[in-house]
Amino acid sequence: MRRILIALALLSPICVHAAEENKLKLPKEVVVVTNETRASALEWDVKVDVEQDAIGTSIDIGRVMPNSSGGGLIGALIIDSRYDNRKPIASDLKANAEIAADIVRISLKDFNADAVAEAAARKAILATPWIKLHTLSVVKRSPAEARAVGTDSKSLSQALLVLRYEFSPDFTQIRVVANLLMDQAERDGPHLVAYMPMVSTVQLRDRAFDVKENAAIWARDNGALAHRALSQAFAGIERLMPRALSMTKADVNAWSSKGAQKSFAAGFNGAIVDRTSDNGVILWQNALVAVETIS
Repeated sequence: MRRILIALALLSPICVHAAEENKLKLPKEVVVVTNETRASALEWDVKVDVEQDAIGTSIDIGRVMPNSSGGGLIGALIIDSRYDNRKPIASDLKANAEIAADIVRISLKDFNADAVAEAAARKAILATPWIKLHTLSVVKRSPAEARAVGTDSKSLSQALLVLRYEFSPDFTQIRVVANLLMDQAERDGPHLVAYMPMVSTVQLRDRAFDVKENAAIWARDNGALAHRALSQAFAGIERLMPRALSMTKADVNAWSSKGAQKSFAAGFNGAIVDRTSDNGVILWQNALVAVETIS
């Protein structure tokens, strides 16, 4: 199972994904598409890379508070000694998350993430008038390798959409995290012209405080709710991409300003970009974030 660790500050103070670090370098900030690029009429080779073969997990060490419930001096010493090294804590959380995820994975074995992601990307590209699509394909190599292939071409520009789909640490959400990188072909080689991070998350309306109980909710009726949530989450990326590709620096500045109207949803606290159906919302928190609720 191929994994990469893409650290997004927008997700949590300290969020450790069930993944290994990959050499793919992501810019520190969003890169918006310029009017010159939109008017260039270049053909684009679009690659879609889904990081894993089954739904992943994430853990948030920042949610665990050392000695938060007392326990006296002995309790404090035991807890604090464990927090001197976070690896055992991360290992425990990871193991518990994987056990909970396996409850749902059985019912999701027929979910074809590659096909769903490819269809979402194609619809998003076709909904973006300035992109002239040359080819669109799913790749089965590391994201770094996928981005490198063909980038020496002077006539064909490259776009790489890297996605992962996972449970939130408390299993109240199923989300798709996507990063879009676009390299425009020029005489002296490819140049980065766009970097768009996106998150589409679907949260439970009725949830429990226990991870395994939430996993059981997703797994009910042969995973019917989990299937719906995944479809909605990938559809969210399909809707976010055209919006991301039409963004301007003025939009980013407005959403990042202190005076921007903000909202808190599914653990995100960002500027309100738009409202969607069923009380859904699109936020800006160093990325475009779509939040929907399911029951």
